[in-house]
Amino acid sequence: QYTFGTELIASPFISKAHPETGLARQAIWFPAGQWFNFFTGEPILSPGAWKTIHGTLEETPVYAKAGAIVPMDANQGWGDRPTPDHLSLKIFPSASNEFNLYEDDGSSNHFEAGAHANTTFTQNWSPEQTTFIIHPASGQTSLLPSSRTFTLAFQSLNKPAAFTLTKNGASITPTTESFEPATHVYSLTFNCTPADEIIATLTAPTEGFIAPAPTKQAKLDKMLWSLKINTWKKQLLSDRFPDLDTDPSFVAHIRDVLTLPQMLAILELKVDFFPFKPNENPEEALIFLAKQLGLF
Repeated sequence: QYTFGTELIASPFISKAHPETGLARQAIWFPAGQWFNFFTGEPILSPGAWKTIHGTLEETPVYAKAGAIVPMDANQGWGDRPTPDHLSLKIFPSASNEFNLYEDDGSSNHFEAGAHANTTFTQNWSPEQTTFIIHPASGQTSLLPSSRTFTLAFQSLNKPAAFTLTKNGASITPTTESFEPATHVYSLTFNCTPADEIIATLTAPTEGFIAPAPTKQAKLDKMLWSLKINTWKKQLLSDRFPDLDTDPSFVAHIRDVLTLPQMLAILELKVDFFPFKPNENPEEALIFLAKQLGLF
């Protein structure tokens, strides 16, 4: 596990997927506060504890802090990339933040003599309204495109009730405005020069800004796709999962249905956070967890 820049923590899976679950398992320490899955936008509110993540090897556990601002080249590519003429900013909710984007020519050592440009992005957050500002660039702005396209991609949001967009104090219309209900991403795209100041203001809808997290039932149903068990057993687990709230011994009663690693995956989904780092050995981790829950 490591910090990736100032905005993200990453904890790639470093072990093989278990043959009985089809999933890799990784224990991650989440500092206290609000976090968001960088790729899905799922919100995670941590008390300052460990959380066990189960996922496929195609998934990489990366999490953005509340208020994170992550600039990305909208035109993806590898090696010797020019200064982007289209920047997509992934903007996460729930906190105010400031991010300074440093850019140079990408090829020489002229930056040592001060040949670079800086663009500051500011998010002023409140539950009722959030304002995002692109400040005029400073430094050697000739290194930047004379006109640049920006996409402000606000993550994990319900669709705002209203928005305003200004350039140097005058109202402008974005090139595109979109909302993706499945991913809860609200986007505004527009063009500006390095000298422009852009201010976008979003007003919260009646249900609030932050999109709801997937239910544990939804997470279980996704997990069941990977478990190496019969379809009827998957249906039984899905139907009876709510019983864990009132009858934790339910899992003990179906030990003939699940293997120990499969039981561990479901129980760790249910428990959510741990004050200690879970044991890396699935069998030992299950025995300890089951004893804590009074299952064994």
